[in-house]
Amino acid sequence: MASARQIAANRKNAQRSTGPISQAGKTRAAKNALQHGLARTGSPFRQEIEGFARLLSKDTNQDDPTFASVEAAYAQLTLLQVRKVKATIFNRFFKSDRTLDDSIRLNEELRKIERYEKRAFSRRKRAVQNL
Repeated sequence: MASARQIAANRKNAQRSTGPISQAGKTRAAKNALQHGLARTGSPFRQEIEGFARLLSKDTNQDDPTFASVEAAYAQLTLLQVRKVKATIFNRFFKSDRTLDDSIRLNEELRKIERYEKRAFSRRKRAVQNL
């Protein structure tokens, strides 16, 4: 259980963590996810997800894909997409001069991608447990 001191610190931090304030900052932040396409709603892989979900459902002796099998399929395809984005990031780095600025940019890009990867791992794990 959190102490009163931790709760106060969390509240203080939360007040400062409100995101961008200026319109330019809000516009830039709104476009962050479009750069790699990992945060878009819906999926261009609808047929692949449905097919993979059916395969998972057959393993669980069900005719129609369950919500958990669709979630597991979606998460797995998201992980594949994350890996593809990471490969692109690394390829761009290795083709660069590998300066300090290039290394810093690499770390920043990988840090941004990491949250999508963690979320997909968690979704897949939870969905597989529910199969």
